Amino acid sequence: MLQPFIIFCITTFIFTFSCKSYAEQKLTFNLPTETAQSQYVIELMKLAYKSIDYEMSLKPYSYENALKAANLGFFDGQLGRIANISQQYPNLIRVPFALFNFKLLLVHNKTKCLPCNISEFSSISYRAGYPVANKYLNTANFLGTRIPVQNIKTQLSLLTQKKVDAVLLLDFQLSHDLPHFEKIKYKVQEVELLNSYHFLHEKHKKLVIPLTQALNQLKKQGIVDTLKNKHGIAHY
Repeated sequence: MLQPFIIFCITTFIFTFSCKSYAEQKLTFNLPTETAQSQYVIELMKLAYKSIDYEMSLKPYSYENALKAANLGFFDGQLGRIANISQQYPNLIRVPFALFNFKLLLVHNKTKCLPCNISEFSSISYRAGYPVANKYLNTANFLGTRIPVQNIKTQLSLLTQKKVDAVLLLDFQLSHDLPHFEKIKYKVQEVELLNSYHFLHEKHKKLVIPLTQALNQLKKQGIVDTLKNKHGIAHY
């Protein structure tokens, strides 16, 4: 009677260990807003994780709260964020491979200055949930009113109604949300060129090196550039 019991215990242990191992091989991130950039990053990171025997899954979640959730460990990291995000969210570790670069744009109607200095505006609107603009304003020591809103259309509506002096937005968001944006109606300044990086929660810090190596290998094989061309990602 002892032998069947031992076999049962061994089988149970193997099954439990296998389930635990499988669970540890799957990482979950919040589903980003659908843009060419996000689709490119999703496809690239799935390939990178697959090459190190990990599965990547996506879960719908409020983008405005995604960074806080990831920092608390609710998610396993962030698909793509600016380099210095760890200063505010210390549990997120940057994978040192630039996924793509993009421009931060300052849009306004001033005609007496071009380019205009940020200090010449008394109020600026930016999209909530995207820390790029807010960090730029901090760096520039902007002392005016900051107005976070939910989308670009609201930003431009505020600008048209002269309720704000200027808006800050990302170039790829503008081309996605307003593909027929008439630049001739506005003054558009490129104020910063930035890179987007993948981030892991510190509980997965052991994956930073193998994931970096996997991404570099995909770059070496030409797959990164192929995916950028497929999704129409600009090269600056």
